[in-house]
Amino acid sequence: MADAAPSRSCAAPGCAPRTYVQRQPERTVLYQLVREQLETFLEQGRARSTHGEGYPRYVEQTFRRYLQCGILAYGCARLHCAACGHDLFVPFSCKSRGICPSCQGRRMGELAATLVDTLLPALPYRQWVFTYPHALRRAMAQEPKLTAVLGRSLEVISQMAAPPDGVVAAPLRCSRTNPYVPLRCSPLLAPRPARSFVR
Repeated sequence: MADAAPSRSCAAPGCAPRTYVQRQPERTVLYQLVREQLETFLEQGRARSTHGEGYPRYVEQTFRRYLQCGILAYGCARLHCAACGHDLFVPFSCKSRGICPSCQGRRMGELAATLVDTLLPALPYRQWVFTYPHALRRAMAQEPKLTAVLGRSLEVISQMAAPPDGVVAAPLRCSRTNPYVPLRCSPLLAPRPARSFVR
């Protein structure tokens, strides 16, 4: 079993008793797999492409940022306690929703809380998800203009599919590497309790 991640806490009389446990992404199977196979993956992408351009630049950037996420050597924030003089170093995160399980979960939770607290009215919701065929996803990843055209056509379809007593939310994308287009409709009737999210 792997050693526990380093944890630090401040025990000064004026300090709140909190403990920070640093996660160690480099010990996960996913991190080791990406680190060992990334160059091969990128080279195979260049070999398979017609002009040697490989995957879109953001794909490589997403993987490289993931390899730096949560690693102190790639930068950190320093927190200093004036009461006890204790310093705590918190590594920067990649803030990516493409591959990093830690950042993806955190950002999805923050987005859901923000939507419920500030944007969405207190009504029940139903969600439909449109997915594109894999061949079209690859074309969309390579050609941003195609994505824009498909996005406009989806807006028209979503307005046509909206129930007469509902509102259609703007389509979102989960990440550039995997287009995810949810269509949320909320009836304007039947209020719901605050902060309960009905799917």
